[in-house]
Amino acid sequence: MLGLRWEYNHMTRIRNQTAGKSTEDDEDDSQKVSQPPAVGNTPKTHTEWGYQLVGDPQFWSKAKINCKDPSGKFYMEDLKLHNSEKSIYLTMQGYVFDVTMFVPNHPGGEAIFGGAEQDASEIFELHHQEFVSNMLGNFCIGKMYPSVDKPSKKEEKVQSDSSSDMEVVENGKKTPWGAPLHGSDSFWSSVEIKCKDDSGHFTMGDIQEHSTSDSLYLTIRGFVLDVTKFLPNHPGGEAILEGAKADASALFESHHQTFVGGMLGNFCIGKLYPE
Repeated sequence: MLGLRWEYNHMTRIRNQTAGKSTEDDEDDSQKVSQPPAVGNTPKTHTEWGYQLVGDPQFWSKAKINCKDPSGKFYMEDLKLHNSEKSIYLTMQGYVFDVTMFVPNHPGGEAIFGGAEQDASEIFELHHQEFVSNMLGNFCIGKMYPSVDKPSKKEEKVQSDSSSDMEVVENGKKTPWGAPLHGSDSFWSSVEIKCKDDSGHFTMGDIQEHSTSDSLYLTIRGFVLDVTKFLPNHPGGEAILEGAKADASALFESHHQTFVGGMLGNFCIGKLYPE
């Protein structure tokens, strides 16, 4: 037995020396016990709303993302619809950022598109210093949620129908110039439409005469918008035509965040008046 033990120790020493490791190191390793991380220092693996975090916790622990509009709710499927220079959304650390307007000024040029259609946290930290992340909040339009939580088409339809029922209750309200107000107050109370030219006087009959890609007028919250020139750049393509010939307020809010409503004034050409 002693001979076998001597041979085992001898062979172990030779193997360790070949690997550049001493027998003492081997013995020390056998006595090492992995220590659990200190309480309070364990990196978060998910956001409070359930989205799995990606990236280096040490890098992002120094970041301060003050999301200017956290009300938006997005899924990865939504980001895949916004992956071009016309409209690009990125997701990092559980937030969603609309960086479309920033693309022309991005120091890295079109490299920014490398972060589309996926979580861009690791790509961002690879090319930026921590302090740059503090600017992300200016582009934030909402939060990213796990795809498993996304409502089914049937559930979305039920929600849409319920929303329509609520709008009927609210349709008794009117603008100071007598146009009926459509849409939910909870959405439009956060939107300020600064009409660049409110001198135009329109009726619904006028709107219905401009309902094609050649000339497209929309009416939203009592204002009339000429979006003809914007049509080729609309992220949703010709879906914008669905808002023609009728008040588009409810349709607009179902597909946009509130901050987008602040851009409507650039297309405003007047007000809608009763027939």
